[in-house]
Amino acid sequence: MSSYLNIYLEKKPKEGEKNGERLLLCSITRSTDIYTMFYDNRPGIPSEEGLYSVTDDDLVNITHELERQISTKEIYIYETKLNLSLIKDKEAIDEILDNLKTNKEYLEQLKSQHAMLMGISMLVSDVGEDWCDFSKIYWRIE
Repeated sequence: MSSYLNIYLEKKPKEGEKNGERLLLCSITRSTDIYTMFYDNRPGIPSEEGLYSVTDDDLVNITHELERQISTKEIYIYETKLNLSLIKDKEAIDEILDNLKTNKEYLEQLKSQHAMLMGISMLVSDVGEDWCDFSKIYWRIE
């Protein structure tokens, strides 16, 4: 299995060229939720080079899913903290605190991925505009 989800910006082609230069926007590792969401929701058939277009609909769906995961994780952390005061066993408390730490780190990763995705969404909404130097955004698993 591949290890990176690469997202590319394609510059508008120069006169007489079919495609413009592709610039790597970001490279996302397999261990992230964004990677999994793109990989699991591959739309249609890729281009000859294995590229899929990034669409507003894709980004909206993935953004909503990340927001749902963030909300679920925040609720879990909050409820776990509330229930912590009811536990008397020190070993159980230590285990729960370790679990909370892991979940808080994961929550921060989700929030970071969400912020990155929002940045990509802004670019996608601008791509193709007359003032923008870019014509398309693609992604590919490599």
